[in-house]
Amino acid sequence: MVPRSRTASGELEGKILTAALELLAEQGSRALTVRGIATRAGVAPMGIYNHFDGKVGVIEAVWTEGFDRLSTAMEVDETLSPLDALVACGRSYRRFAHEHPAYYRLMFMEQLDDFTPSPQGAVASGRSLQILVNRVESAQNAGVIAAGRSIDIAQGIWAAVHGWVSLELLRVNFALDADDAYDQLLQSICRGFRDS
Repeated sequence: MVPRSRTASGELEGKILTAALELLAEQGSRALTVRGIATRAGVAPMGIYNHFDGKVGVIEAVWTEGFDRLSTAMEVDETLSPLDALVACGRSYRRFAHEHPAYYRLMFMEQLDDFTPSPQGAVASGRSLQILVNRVESAQNAGVIAAGRSIDIAQGIWAAVHGWVSLELLRVNFALDADDAYDQLLQSICRGFRDS
């Protein structure tokens, strides 16, 4: 009898996460069921439970990886001026959303009633906000952003760019040149906080 080869654990987990991302991109979060993910990944449903403790574990893994990727994307050239670094951070956020729409959809645009991030997941999501807070504080220290609670300013900036990017991904964008219009938005945001 020929022994059956087993798929390496990391490879199997990668197949499961890829399958979840594909389903999310094609059909939205409602497609993220144990059976649906397992079928797409070509694994037994028990593999989802063995490696991720079920559907919620898969969602958490994709969600956390998305925020890790976003945090990496938001790290910009440290030699830029504080204001230019803040603008570059905003551009990186938009680029991430366009390059990874399935992650972005799960992280920011899908209502997941049965998912609450674990403490580790919350830490992963908080890293990207902290990067923006750090950029705001650098700009405040340089005198190009008004004094105030940096977390509040960062939240306002995030809300503005998130609104633009989300509408753009939903194809609700009427700008003749979306890149130029987005850059104008970033400049306006920075001016607004400078003048406050």
